[in-house]
Amino acid sequence: PIISPLIAGAPAATHDFAEALALRWTALDPSQTLDAALALNRAHDWPSFRAAVARWTSPTLNFVYADVEGQIGYAFGGHMPIRAQGDGRLPVPGWDGAHEWRGLIPPDALPYTFNPPTGRVVTANNKIVGDDFPYPMPSEYLPGYRAERITQLLEQSARHDAGSFGRIQSDQRSLPGLELAALAGRLPAETPLAQAAREALAAWDGELDAKSGGGAIYT
Repeated sequence: PIISPLIAGAPAATHDFAEALALRWTALDPSQTLDAALALNRAHDWPSFRAAVARWTSPTLNFVYADVEGQIGYAFGGHMPIRAQGDGRLPVPGWDGAHEWRGLIPPDALPYTFNPPTGRVVTANNKIVGDDFPYPMPSEYLPGYRAERITQLLEQSARHDAGSFGRIQSDQRSLPGLELAALAGRLPAETPLAQAAREALAAWDGELDAKSGGGAIYT
């Protein structure tokens, strides 16, 4: 669709473009997402789960799998365009064909794992493919701190139950916060208040609970 105005409520000068702006988005193409959701609800094993995820159109999501036999898996779902140029983050000339999509990444080529050797599946908006992945997978991944923390907690026990997963879900420890706390001693502090804040941050245990002074300073 043509986008006009580009920014709702912005001054008129910001709308004075020589060209119109158009959006190409997989979510605006014909979709099987609702059919995929129904198929996921009816999936009874890994193959039927993968088949359902393959029909998912948009938005792109990370799907995790577990069954009563103790098998686990992960599959990336959603249409990912293969762009001739660029990564889709910024507008590009749409009239010369140089940036047209060259199709979609085949569903069978999208990332997945089944019964990984580690015995666990962790996904927390972290980067899911390495640099050797054969297709471009541009996305605004978060740093891997959440996935790292989840992995730490999973490794604390050989077996888990609803209680342990509840504790993992409600965990409040900040790994990037601990990295900053380790450097707090190098921070300048020219006033007594700044010195007290630096000391509180340096002594902080990384917990972001409501009573944490160090956590308040960090955030």
